[in-house]
Amino acid sequence: MDKEHYQVLVDLILMRTPSSGPHQFIEDVMAFKQTKGNMTVEACVLPSPGQMFKGAIRVTTVRDAKTIERVTGRGCGRPMRDADAALAMAETAARQMIGA
Repeated sequence: MDKEHYQVLVDLILMRTPSSGPHQFIEDVMAFKQTKGNMTVEACVLPSPGQMFKGAIRVTTVRDAKTIERVTGRGCGRPMRDADAALAMAETAARQMIGA
């Protein structure tokens, strides 16, 4: 991935452009999204230091009238040079979390 594309990812994640929430990711970088009960699990990619990428899981839970959103990179492997490889690791971890 070239430096310009990497900077676009960083800018979007750091909220340098308008977004709809605190954890707005690039939608075409999301590989997996599934809902089970009141929990939605999504696999995403975050930039990591050294022009690398780290997989992440976004879990959104709805309880009563509140929506709770958590983003974690735990269990998604180590940072990788290729965004697609990081996304594959995050997808595997997301599938394990939801039980799919």
